[in-house]
Amino acid sequence: MIKVQQITYVDFEDGTLQAARVKFINPKKAAITYVGTFYLANPAALTVPVNTPVAKEFTVQAESFKNEDYDVQIPLIAVEQKEFVACVEIKVADTPIVTFVGSKIVRVTFAPSVEWGDITWL
Repeated sequence: MIKVQQITYVDFEDGTLQAARVKFINPKKAAITYVGTFYLANPAALTVPVNTPVAKEFTVQAESFKNEDYDVQIPLIAVEQKEFVACVEIKVADTPIVTFVGSKIVRVTFAPSVEWGDITWL
């Protein structure tokens, strides 16, 4: 089994692209190739991503660790603030091994914006 030791977060504005680093530890005496899928979810529905999941295949050498960075698109929200959790689903050869849920709440704040065209005189 792979151990996921830590995920670190900060507060984000909605619609932004952010990076998350996950430290994967392989406690076995052989190298293992994993697929780690990172996504954000509502705490009440952990298996339902609220953004596009990002999957990466990587190998962790025997009794070693590897940091993997994920580009995460923060979802657009229509309220002042919304809270999510970060999840990392781990598979080996298409077999689900574990889904890790981050221990910190990911707070996303609404960032008002406006787009406009040129001014037309009537």
